[in-house]
Amino acid sequence: MTTGKLFWGGLLFLVVGGVWAMLATSYAVGTPSAMGPGFFPLMLAVLLAGLGLTAIIQAATQSSVDPVRLRPLWPCVSVSAAVIAFGLLLNTAGLIPAVLALTVISGAQRLQARALELFIIAAVLAAGVTLLFIHGLQLPFIAIRLGNQ
Repeated sequence: MTTGKLFWGGLLFLVVGGVWAMLATSYAVGTPSAMGPGFFPLMLAVLLAGLGLTAIIQAATQSSVDPVRLRPLWPCVSVSAAVIAFGLLLNTAGLIPAVLALTVISGAQRLQARALELFIIAAVLAAGVTLLFIHGLQLPFIAIRLGNQ
């Protein structure tokens, strides 16, 4: 049995497509000329399962195996921590500190090599987000919460 990336990716596509197809049939499917709400999800699910089956067949006919390698856990941890920090800081500290924290924490691995670049990116993002959401769209965010505002 093949244990390469192509096989496991194809198996994932096949399973997700099959489950999604079963869920899509709980809605009225209709016909191509009179589509129901379940038609489009069903067709996407069938397409996804078909791609998965194609990948499995291709993996089974390959002579060489591309082994699955585990990726470092740090990028997942840093991005997850950045999103959590953004959510916690948005209401307590304001939009600008939340965006700065999001950018610096998610790019923490780059902090030692290119700290200046990371802080410039964070500052530009914070300014852009403030201009877009607070001033442009006039959403009720507080830029920086000082004291008991």
